Order: sequence, then structure tokens, then C-alpha cells
Amino acid sequence: MPSAHQKGSLQLRLHAASTPERVLLAATLFDDVVKRAYPSLDPDTITMVVSNFDMTAGMRYYGHEARKAIDGIIRFLTNPELEIAKRPGAWVIAETFAEHSPALAQYGAEVWTPKRKEPIAVIHNEFIATMIRLAQDKKPAPALRGNTVVYSVIYRVGRTSASSRHVRARIELDGKPQEVTIRKGEESAFYDAAKTKNVYAIQLDASWTADESGRLMFDPSRSQANKIEAWCPISGADLIQEVRALHGPLFEHGSLGDIIDELEGR
Repeated sequence: MPSAHQKGSLQLRLHAASTPERVLLAATLFDDVVKRAYPSLDPDTITMVVSNFDMTAGMRYYGHEARKAIDGIIRFLTNPELEIAKRPGAWVIAETFAEHSPALAQYGAEVWTPKRKEPIAVIHNEFIATMIRLAQDKKPAPALRGNTVVYSVIYRVGRTSASSRHVRARIELDGKPQEVTIRKGEESAFYDAAKTKNVYAIQLDASWTADESGRLMFDPSRSQANKIEAWCPISGADLIQEVRALHGPLFEHGSLGDIIDELEGR
């Protein structure tokens, strides 16, 4: 692992003492921006260290890929207009800061790097407006919208920040945990489900966006979880029993080929 001098390579400073609520605000921002901008990064390669009094929360990286991720966020915050023109996918960083910044602005929040003698970003109304604009301007249009059902454990339910209007659920989409807004009135069912480790059937009003290769990927920021239902996997033997109960005469044939022919109407 890299040495300790690498801790705090990106810092969020507040003109307020460290409290559990403020530490949670910083931790949630750091967690969201890394997971959304660099979803394939090992989460254990970035940690956070916090100092008291005038609070400073710093991100510590371990390894080359984690350093690239933090450097990418620093480049974006240093010159967001230029960076998003060079790397359109950076709109997710803008969107994440737009969501989390209102709760931080009241504390005079600033983003620093240890090598700079002034902040690379000051979180105030103008900064928030810029992040909102960049996220809206550069976010790719959805390639497809529709309703679907996904099957997942409910990893987490809650708000991304104290000022967030929506409750979100962290579920499995495209092979990795991602967060979607929960339809109003359905929050309690998701909270209850998150207390278990069971797999649930989740009805989504979903949006998909094409990546650079043309593959359709879930767009969680435009998707909504409408309903959740209990789900139990079924074994092959149980499936056969259910089919037998519905289509008993088919199983009087002597071979699987006869059954298939009968099902297909041959």
C-alpha cells in the first residue's frame, strides 16, 4: 500500500466542527462521486480521514487506479467546463455535486488539495447552479424507456443527503449496486426489505442509455422503483411439478421430444 503521505489528497473543508451528521455528509458525497464516476473501482482502495474543530475530511487512495479516480475528480473541480468538454462522461461528477452541495453550502464548504494554497472549489449557490447546468447539458438522452422487473437484494435505503427530496434504494443493476429513486408511498416496503438479505422482485420504470460500444445500460438517475414483491427461486424439480399439474397429459408420453412437440403444437 502507498505511504501515509497520500492521505487527504482531496479534502472537503467546512467552517464548522466535526459532528456525526457533517461527517456523514462528507462520507456520502465521497462514496457517491467515486461509485458513480468510477463504478469498477475497488471501494477498499479509497478511505477517508477526518479532523475535528474546523472539519476536514480527506480521501486517501491506495493503488494506481484509485489515484487516477481522485485525480479525475480534482481535474473536473479545478476546471469543470474544460474537463466536461474533454470527457463528456464527467457529467456524473457534476450531477453528484449538484445533489450533495446544498446541504454542505451552509457550512461554507470548500474543496482543497494539499498542494494548493487556495481551494479548487467553493460550494455556494453559483457552484451549485454550474453543477446543475453541466449535468443537464451533458447527460446523454435515454436510448430506451420502459417497465421491467429486476431481482436483487435491497442493500440500502435512505436519502443521499440531508436536503435530498427523494428516498433511494441501492439494488443490483448491470452487475453492480446502483441507487434508484423509490416511488412515493412505497418507501416503507423497501425499508422493511432492506432489513433482510432476501432477493426481491422490483418493478422499475426504467431508462437505458447506450454506452460507447452501443450496449444498453441502466440509467439509475432516470429510473424509479415503483413496487417491491417477495420472490422465491424455484428449483428445476419444482418447475416440472408445476408444469405437470397444469399439463398432466403431456407427461404420459415416453420422451422429452414428445413433450416438446406437444407444447409446440406439432
